[in-house]
Amino acid sequence: MIHADEILVIDQGRIAERGSHSALLIKNGLYASMWHTQQHGQTRKGTHKEIA
Repeated sequence: MIHADEILVIDQGRIAERGSHSALLIKNGLYASMWHTQQHGQTRKGTHKEIA
């Protein structure tokens, strides 16, 4: 998705944001929030250790 020409962010059935991955991250809106949440979640899953 980060290589897409244009990304549309839909919120409650309406286009909330549109642009390239980098432009949407710079805008620091809904897309950036979702991107950072996903990245943080993937990092935590990769480093999570279960204690038995």
